[in-house]
Amino acid sequence: MGGDHQPLPPILSAEVNGCRTVREGGSGGGPTSKSYAVYHVLVRSRDARGQVEEQKSVYRRYSDFYALHERISAAFPDLAKLPFPAKRAFGNLGNQVKA
Repeated sequence: MGGDHQPLPPILSAEVNGCRTVREGGSGGGPTSKSYAVYHVLVRSRDARGQVEEQKSVYRRYSDFYALHERISAAFPDLAKLPFPAKRAFGNLGNQVKA
């Protein structure tokens, strides 16, 4: 047992911290404007002792989460069995999960 200890890889965690509505296009909510929800995701990297090494905020739409789910499901077929929440479960513009 020599001193060939390799550092452990960081532990990553992601947490959806909130949601906000973004409006783009025409002004005043007219017929050319489009609203959609953007989710705030807090990503943390921790060392083997659990100490936070790095923390970043990213903002993503539901379609981004779904695209990630599709890619993971294609690469790891066993994970495709896990249910993915429907868009209506979150609501298009709300910040509460609907039962």
